[in-house]
Amino acid sequence: MMMPGSQSHYTSLFTTISGLIGGLGKAITYKPILASITVSGITTVVTYAALSATVGYVVKYGMDRVAIRLRRLSQEDKREDKKEGKS
Repeated sequence: MMMPGSQSHYTSLFTTISGLIGGLGKAITYKPILASITVSGITTVVTYAALSATVGYVVKYGMDRVAIRLRRLSQEDKREDKKEGKS
């Protein structure tokens, strides 16, 4: 069971945050478009990136929870089969 604070949790957060910072940093340092970047534009990009990262993280977390439940159900079925003498 994945608990908040586990290594997987921190890896996901680190990946999300570093991707956000890296993408924003690359957009800001790209010289040809630097003149056209505005505070409003940066705010929009950061907002969409944060929302996208949040949705991605929530979906990943949800899929992890579903996988854990399916694994538990599968293990319970195997235990019941052993009790009934099935292979």
